[in-house]
Amino acid sequence: MIKRIGFIAVCSWIILAMGCAESTPASAVKSFYKAIGDGKTEEALDLLSDQTVSMIGKDKLRTGIQKATRAALDKGGMKDVQITNEQTASEAANVTAVVSYGDGTAQTEKVKLVKEDMSWKLQLEK
Repeated sequence: MIKRIGFIAVCSWIILAMGCAESTPASAVKSFYKAIGDGKTEEALDLLSDQTVSMIGKDKLRTGIQKATRAALDKGGMKDVQITNEQTASEAANVTAVVSYGDGTAQTEKVKLVKEDMSWKLQLEK
């Protein structure tokens, strides 16, 4: 009986962990831009790949994310993120998103992603 309860607890923990992970490249991109629009710098930073963080550095990335938040606010805030294309191949993906702003402008973003520890992370280039 105790083994069964332990097994159920482990399964529940795994399901919970998987539910918190970005399950698709599109959801990771939407979460990234939502974090920028909401001014949640650390949340956006957590959605970047380890390679991106080690190549560019957390301080530079943090500054860049904060600038992107200010730029979005200058455009009336981030209104919406629409995914127009998503291509996935094993542990890598490419997503095209259209980011709309409150002032009526929109910007198309092409984003590369990699899968790390069961989550999709954005892979920025220097």
